[in-house]
This record gives sequence, structure tokens and C-alpha cells, in this order.
Amino acid sequence: MKKLVFCLLTLLLPVAYMAANNDLSDKKEKGLTLLENKHDYGKIRKKDKVAVHEFKVRNDGDTPVAVVHISTGCHCVKGEYPKEPIRPGEEGVITIQYKTTNLGAFNKRIRVFTSADQRLILTIKGEVVK
Repeated sequence: MKKLVFCLLTLLLPVAYMAANNDLSDKKEKGLTLLENKHDYGKIRKKDKVAVHEFKVRNDGDTPVAVVHISTGCHCVKGEYPKEPIRPGEEGVITIQYKTTNLGAFNKRIRVFTSADQRLILTIKGEVVK
């Protein structure tokens, strides 16, 4: 009797799992899509003090998604993001500012965290010259 119950469970559990996943497959993946994830500032003059670039994101899901935090890794990079959630089908802007304090080449990664448990990566690079 135990073998029969074990065999039935072994057969039914995968079927139940697949059925549950099929119900979810009709739903859109929720989250933000980066329309651009890299930007090259090229050569920036130190006297400009700040270089700015706007990264556009689009909500391709079916629920609103908010940017909840940006991690820049250094004080030379500052990020600003929409305070309100981005509605499905709409776009938002993440503004990245790089302070031109130090001369030379730079290559920075910025992590963007969303309410949809996403971690998006933005990359900026360039060279600060006199």
C-alpha cells in the first residue's frame, strides 16, 4: 500500500507543478526594461564640473513598478529616479551625474533596485581632461 501511495505521489506532483506553472505563463513578466544600459561621455572637461546622462526605462509588465534604490559605489556618481511607480506601458528616466573632480579615464557601474525585485545595471564611462 505504501508503494502505491508513493508511486501516485511521484506521478501527480510533477503534473501539479506543471499545471501551476501553466497558469502563471499567461501573465507578463513584471519589471522594468532599460532602453539603454551604457553611456560613453567621451572626453569631458574638468571645468564642466558635472556630466549628466538620462537613461530611459519602460515598464513592460502589467503592474506598476518603482525604482526603490540606486547604488553608485562612489561619491563621484549621483543618481536620481522617479519617486512614483512607473505604470505598465509607461516610461521613466533615471538621471546619472558624474562629478568631473579627478582627471583621467573612468568606468562606473550603477545598480538600480526595483520593487519587482530586479537589479538593473547601468554603466558609464569617459575621460576627464583639463
